[in-house]
Amino acid sequence: MDKNINVGFICETNTQLIGKLTKNLKDWGFLVEYFIFKDIFEYKSRKHQHLIDVAVILLEYASYADEVAEYRQNINTPIVVISDEITEFDASLLIKKGVSLVFHYSHIDHFAREIDKLLKYEHSKNILLSDQLNEDEKTSALEREITAILKEEGMLREHHIFMQTILENIPSLIYVKDTATMKYLYVNKSAVNIIEFSPEEMIGKTVFELFHPKYAEYYHSKDIELVRSNISTQTVEEMCLTKSNRLKVLLTKKILIKNSKGEPRYFLGISEDLTQLYRSQEELLKSETRFSKIFHSSPVPIFIISNKKKILVDTNIKCTEFL
Repeated sequence: MDKNINVGFICETNTQLIGKLTKNLKDWGFLVEYFIFKDIFEYKSRKHQHLIDVAVILLEYASYADEVAEYRQNINTPIVVISDEITEFDASLLIKKGVSLVFHYSHIDHFAREIDKLLKYEHSKNILLSDQLNEDEKTSALEREITAILKEEGMLREHHIFMQTILENIPSLIYVKDTATMKYLYVNKSAVNIIEFSPEEMIGKTVFELFHPKYAEYYHSKDIELVRSNISTQTVEEMCLTKSNRLKVLLTKKILIKNSKGEPRYFLGISEDLTQLYRSQEELLKSETRFSKIFHSSPVPIFIISNKKKILVDTNIKCTEFL
């Protein structure tokens, strides 16, 4: 079923991308009319001429995101931001500033699908705020809207929940960092058990804001080393001082994730806690040392013979008196 949509694109250039986005909308079944505004000032001067259903802001750099607050004040329709330099952390900040959707250029194939969902949610919100319907009518209308949305999104949502459930229940510490800012973008809940920091405490911060300077400098140097090298993975054993200043040994594998241009974009880190293993080995070594002292200081000659091969394996010092 065809749906009418008026889109306002706010950008200075990038008409090629606008062409891809409008084609994506048409392929999804939208009847599209669009308008291009150079900046927010042009939009303000022309908005009375063009009624739009959604505003799409094309940002070349995520640093321009500070301007979004001004857009939100002057645009009363849903705002979608598309950028080539966007991280999950940047996206979360934009959402907090009132943006409805945030896209990276590499994900624009899903643009129409997400716009369709956005408009449905907006329609549901308008039903809820309507003065023309009584409460029963609102409830019935919302039930129909939500049922239709859930039918379309069910499989996608189940897949997302499935993946989240897996990541959150893996005992290893899993994290994602931005190679540009070196800030944590995602941390699973195993961080609490392994290094005693919650995901909320870590996300949006660098190692220098979380760990002892000596260890933070080491972690940072290994990150830089991986970015500058030609390899895509790095495995290191590293010491970690937890939030309560307990020393732990971690085996960390880092995977460098690149963007479509082949440039380093993210670190995926997987850290396994080896502390207990090291303690067990240390205890074993201490036990062997104690046994060796008892063995060699014994006043009684002791011969150790292999039961399988029937050969002499070792003797203590006292045995030399009999040889």
